[in-house]
Amino acid sequence: MPKPKYPTPNNNFPRFINEYLQGHSDSLNDLAYKINNLVPKELAIPIDTLEKTNGNSNIISGNSNIFSWRKGTRPKEPAIRAALCKILDITYIESLFLIPSKTTDYTLSVLDYLVTFIKELSTKDQYKNLDLSLNMYNIGQLVAQSSTSSKNYLNLSYLITKVIKTEQDKVEFIHMKKYHTFFDSIHEKPYSFWQYSQKNIYCSNESNNLYYWDPTSMLNHLSHTFDYLRGDILGLTKIDAEFDDDANYTYYRLSLLNDSYDENLMCFCTAINLLINMMDKIDNKYLSGLYKLGISEDETAYNIAPKVLLENNDLLSYKK
Repeated sequence: MPKPKYPTPNNNFPRFINEYLQGHSDSLNDLAYKINNLVPKELAIPIDTLEKTNGNSNIISGNSNIFSWRKGTRPKEPAIRAALCKILDITYIESLFLIPSKTTDYTLSVLDYLVTFIKELSTKDQYKNLDLSLNMYNIGQLVAQSSTSSKNYLNLSYLITKVIKTEQDKVEFIHMKKYHTFFDSIHEKPYSFWQYSQKNIYCSNESNNLYYWDPTSMLNHLSHTFDYLRGDILGLTKIDAEFDDDANYTYYRLSLLNDSYDENLMCFCTAINLLINMMDKIDNKYLSGLYKLGISEDETAYNIAPKVLLENNDLLSYKK
């Protein structure tokens, strides 16, 4: 199976298998026998033999399956992985993440991948020529359905929604601190994806598909939104005990069940879920800051926008 484009965790089985063989007198086939004693017969690893000219065969010390695992291939069967972990005296998560900091590094690599993945979507012809007004309500679904792989990224659309909201609350907080108002300073930087989305929403209605920002621009803005929050996420992993290396390691340990045939996708989706939790924590920080400035969560621009739209008013002076 080709290696996926998205980040994958390290495979630590080769290291532990080598350490085991160096500390024991077992041959590769001896290790195979031990594994076979722990798994159902139908999953037993073939024992390699050497065929002789007279039709008889001798068992040899090598084993092609374990040899391939030493070279970096992981067992596909969960039961075999569990047996291997037991024999090697390691936990399942240690076979993927050796130390706690590796889970944090991996989560950040998933974030960076999403920045690039969404950015690259904006360069594809199918989106350059797409006659669709993208906004905060539909862009997550478009990204999640953009490829065969992304259709399997569980909760990606939900993460996008969380990222858009968190960035907007952050931008509103910055404007309130600097200008003491958001709606009178909306033309000042920083801008949020939410602002671009509002402009598109007010350009279109049920009978047209007009947009101010084309799909490629909106995908670019979304990619920037993910990147814009990277510093907040990194800071969270450095100063918040709820998301430091040990906490992240525990999150992965509790989330990763040795029951999947696609471990890489399982780890990737776990990282997405952890990023969602991080977004909640970061967003709450900015909502708390806004509250201290006299803006409750119900009064934020993000939350009052749908009501204003239903009342057929123009929140940011964007005319249809």
